Amino acid sequence: TKASVVFLDLETGKSRLMDPDPRISATPQYAPGEKAVVYRILENGNHNLWEQPVDGGAGKKITNFGTAYHFIEQFEFSKDGKSLGVTTGQRESDVVLFKDEGEK
Repeated sequence: TKASVVFLDLETGKSRLMDPDPRISATPQYAPGEKAVVYRILENGNHNLWEQPVDGGAGKKITNFGTAYHFIEQFEFSKDGKSLGVTTGQRESDVVLFKDEGEK
């Protein structure tokens, strides 16, 4: 399924579409100044944040959580837009395989 972001002008009722990165994994939020939106991308088992101009230009990665299997729960910009707070978690997984050997 291809995702689109819709911008709706509440005064005129006009709308326009933006095509986010196809790996988008959450609802976008406006960045400070409202000239871009920020959304989570799932890549290689990790979430990272991407910023994309509302005019539809190319997005860019703004976090780099590497290969530790992080997921981003929440993020918020400071009021002045100079800092970004991110709540992350780390995925851990144990897989146990049981094999029935039958009666002995």
